[in-house]
Amino acid sequence: MLFPIICLGVLVLGQTQAGGVSHPSGALGSIDSQPIYEKDIDEFRKPRETRSAALDRYILFQLAVREARRQRLDRTPEVQQELDRLLYQAYLKKELSKKARQLEPSPAELRVLYERQPMIRLRHLVLFAKTDKQKKAAQTTLKKIQKALKAGVPFKKLVTEYSEDSSARFAGDLDFKGAERLPAPLYQAGLALKKGGISIPIQYENAYHLVALLDRQDFSKAPATYLAYLSSQEKQKKEKELLTASLSSLKKKAKVKNFLETEKQPWDSE
Repeated sequence: MLFPIICLGVLVLGQTQAGGVSHPSGALGSIDSQPIYEKDIDEFRKPRETRSAALDRYILFQLAVREARRQRLDRTPEVQQELDRLLYQAYLKKELSKKARQLEPSPAELRVLYERQPMIRLRHLVLFAKTDKQKKAAQTTLKKIQKALKAGVPFKKLVTEYSEDSSARFAGDLDFKGAERLPAPLYQAGLALKKGGISIPIQYENAYHLVALLDRQDFSKAPATYLAYLSSQEKQKKEKELLTASLSSLKKKAKVKNFLETEKQPWDSE
């Protein structure tokens, strides 16, 4: 015997069977005779949510959208602006998808990237200089350290004696770290050194730093996580270049005039 089941404005046709309710043509439900299928709620469904609960939410969503259109809310400036933003993002996504394979760095490219930004092992000495008093004391200590270095005192010993950072317990040995785990000024300073070399004092974040390059890690021993980081950084760079070129191409095809191009920006120097 056929019977109607009404749920939140949805008519679901079913028939009583020993196995339960069956739905014609695989439909899970319908809204005003418009069938709803599994694929309709797949992306809508939350993790661990039942199909029935997902269907109910999908129905309410569709009913609200339908009513919004009936009230012509889709023609309001606010909604149009939001739609424009979505279209912009959709365009960028499509442009990237066209060259998805080219955006992924090749093994050869990844090796070159690593050679430019290898994992390095530094020994680190820190002298805090937040206040004027600390800064003056740090500068005095730096002179002592530089004098001791010229006299042949090992940097490791000086780190243990003078460094005010917690790494002093390990003689300032930071182990192997990549560009993503070291402050840029320290990483760049270490990268510029030859093995065993010691940097000049680096003033960074209310402290003076000295770093010595202990070693560079070979590409063959580089952790997969760091290679993934480099790959991701390069991919983002390529994506930016691709989108910039694509948008510039659109600009060239259109008759565009920017009457404010010569206007000085707030951050421009006087």
